[in-house]
Amino acid sequence: MKKAQREVYLNLSSEVSTYLCSFCKFCNSGKCHHLLPVVSDRLYDLVPTEDCWGFQPILPISAIRDIVGIVLAKGWIRWSYSLPASNNDKIEVFGDRNND
Repeated sequence: MKKAQREVYLNLSSEVSTYLCSFCKFCNSGKCHHLLPVVSDRLYDLVPTEDCWGFQPILPISAIRDIVGIVLAKGWIRWSYSLPASNNDKIEVFGDRNND
């Protein structure tokens, strides 16, 4: 994905102070499993506002926008989401306002 295309994903992730990896199909449980080691090795150097040229979205931009909107509306500091098991399932978003 070209840098200009990634910008909207980067802006959304920055709105909720998370890494771009939070919405990447190559990342799982904080680990990058990109096919190119140069990308996956770099994960440990990223900060929440930093771009990654290996990023590939795991969800459509509309779903990511909705997740970010829910997190912001609820005022959650810590949050996560679950991917749908099938096309009929919904994405669930969880979180809390506590920083503990």
